[in-house]
Amino acid sequence: RTVEQYAHIGIAGLHLEDQINPKRCGHMAGKEVIDQAEAVQKVRAVVEADTGLVIIARTDAMSVLGLDAAIERAGEFAAAGADLAAPAPSPAAVAPMPAAAAVPAGARTELLVQVTGQCWVNVNGPGGRRLYVGMANAGVLRFAGPGPWQVLLGDARQAKVSFGGRELPVPTQQNRDNYVVRFTVTADGQLR
Repeated sequence: RTVEQYAHIGIAGLHLEDQINPKRCGHMAGKEVIDQAEAVQKVRAVVEADTGLVIIARTDAMSVLGLDAAIERAGEFAAAGADLAAPAPSPAAVAPMPAAAAVPAGARTELLVQVTGQCWVNVNGPGGRRLYVGMANAGVLRFAGPGPWQVLLGDARQAKVSFGGRELPVPTQQNRDNYVVRFTVTADGQLR
């Protein structure tokens, strides 16, 4: 019911997490997490509500159960349908996310996401392989390979997408998800 109300009033997305109440800041000691099956069911229930909200599932298991458990939970969240799934960093294990691979300018198979403001960007490559996920600020993200690429933009007004030097007509008008858009760029540069 809560997610339906959020969607109804125009909220674009929400975070789900697996901490037990009372919740603590991600960098504080003493956190506890719910059972993995319960956490996955929580994500699945929100996804199955089919509201169009961007579902960001976060796990705090890294500082409680270790890196492998956190990665496993994030993978289960993604398999349950979360748009974005990630372990929250523990204070002792903070590592920067790798940047998108640099590719030669003008390559035929180059997908560019040019961010002009601040925009959440999620790009998956062939087979659903996660290539980039995070809040992007002004700059250019480059991706090379055979495609297709699945792209989610948190605010399409803040980004331009091009393939092989040609800007793609990404919709930027407000929709039921505000300005959130999801689309696929095919291997030959078509927008689907």
